[in-house]
Amino acid sequence: MKLISSFAAGVLSVLAMALPIVVAPLDVALADRRVALVIGNGAYQKLNPLPNPVNDGTDVAAALRKVGFEVIEGTNVDKADFDEALIKFERMANGADAAFFYYAGHGLQYQKQNYLLPVDTKEITDDVDIRRRTVNVSSVMDALQRVNGVKIVVLDACRDNPLNKQLATASRNVGGESRGLARISDKAEGTIIVYATGADELAQDGTGRNSP
Repeated sequence: MKLISSFAAGVLSVLAMALPIVVAPLDVALADRRVALVIGNGAYQKLNPLPNPVNDGTDVAAALRKVGFEVIEGTNVDKADFDEALIKFERMANGADAAFFYYAGHGLQYQKQNYLLPVDTKEITDDVDIRRRTVNVSSVMDALQRVNGVKIVVLDACRDNPLNKQLATASRNVGGESRGLARISDKAEGTIIVYATGADELAQDGTGRNSP
């Protein structure tokens, strides 16, 4: 049997704090409904590829399934598939007792809003590109509004580069007005939000199988 990685175990520790019974033995009947959307994007067409996100997403999805979550799992998703996954997740989250969103991949902050980048994101030159070619984290927050219980959002996207640089030379944050990702306040009440580092700060990818 494959062991849960230390990375996924860390995610489970977040769940344990938020939802204590989530780490109950698997043979315990659980009446609550738990749903998750897990995205790991690393094979970018116009950005530097990222070695960790697919592994991170795979490990997190496996860990969530072990504790009773129904998981939508996306690997190297383009914009259309990202949007479809969010639609499905929002429908599943309606009335759920717990909902979990995990994203690893490229992201950016622009005008205090956070955006996640599908693998087919083209060159970003202005705010129109950002709004139309990326996924606003506010869409994720919208999807969680009808959850009855615990809501958890984990964003592992926090590196930096100027907004107008070619995506081929960008890393986890393609730029914006500040470094890293912005602190989320809109529609965040009752939601646990986890960053790879502090708001407006940068983190490293690392060289191992998973992100640090």
